[in-house]
Amino acid sequence: MGQGIDPGRPRIPHPVLVLIHLAAMMAHGFLGLALMQTTTVLAPDWHLGVHPGWASSPLDDQKLGAGITWAFGEIPPPS
Repeated sequence: MGQGIDPGRPRIPHPVLVLIHLAAMMAHGFLGLALMQTTTVLAPDWHLGVHPGWASSPLDDQKLGAGITWAFGEIPPPS
């Protein structure tokens, strides 16, 4: 059996990559803002099962995670 070089993924044109990054940024921004606006915890049973007693409330943790999601969704990735 001969060995060959594995083919890489096909090259994606730069304008398409820019559109993909913009779509991902919009999705992260929307998700982060939506979660920051909520007043209820997503999956409360799971959070109560894994959340340590010394940590802040699950809602505060969720809002912190939402803020991080929103912030990183707004920062364009390095080239």
